[in-house]
Amino acid sequence: MNAVAHGVIESKMYQLNSDTNSWYRTVMLDATPIHRQRALGDVAAPGAFRASDDASYIPRRRRSWSVKGARSQ
Repeated sequence: MNAVAHGVIESKMYQLNSDTNSWYRTVMLDATPIHRQRALGDVAAPGAFRASDDASYIPRRRRSWSVKGARSQ
């Protein structure tokens, strides 16, 4: 795996640079089936799993994984 495609992550920097009641935030949360922003652990866990021996049955040629909060687009 070469990349984890994660989009925007809820972080202190994100909070400092965005309006918590903004239209964008509302639209994005409504479009995500689990109705919450990604956290760092949501993105780190798939990468750690993929690098572990537990993922040995998954073909190595897969270049990226999307972490979309259950969105299928």
